[in-house]
Amino acid sequence: MHLEGSAVWIRKYVGYGKSTLERRVKPEVSLLQKDTDSPVTCHVTGFYPRAVMVNWKRDGQELDADVELGEMVPNGDGTFQTTSHLRVKPEDWKRNRYTCTVQHKSLEDDIILLVTEENIKSNKRERAPWASSLAVWWALSSSSSPSSLSSCGRREPQATGRLAPLTLILRTLTNLQ
Repeated sequence: MHLEGSAVWIRKYVGYGKSTLERRVKPEVSLLQKDTDSPVTCHVTGFYPRAVMVNWKRDGQELDADVELGEMVPNGDGTFQTTSHLRVKPEDWKRNRYTCTVQHKSLEDDIILLVTEENIKSNKRERAPWASSLAVWWALSSSSSPSSLSSCGRREPQATGRLAPLTLILRTLTNLQ
């Protein structure tokens, strides 16, 4: 009896392990670039199992030069992510066809992203309309010392001999426009 019960439990746990080992989660792929002088990054995330191939191609030819592979790191949900960076000038990827190709066990077909302005997510954007409000909030919340708190916990304005941080921020924002 005891051996039969153990065999049932062993089969059950092997089944759990098998479903985990056979699990396949498709990657999400995006192209990122901080600014035009930065490398183009192919960010691959949310995939399982861990093995993945990320390649850069120019006009269909695989590239090795000017490519830097990032490390593989786990996500909190048991999937993985990695990056691959391509150092290329915008005028070059506008003249040639650069692609990031991702191959993974979960995919029937490779994911291929063409490097174009439309496909690259960038930090270079127009200043958001809420940026001024955020700067004012930050200045008000960080410029006062604890002694400037009123009895209700609100910050009271403080006079100082130098320009207050809020004034500096507002002048900076005005100069940016």
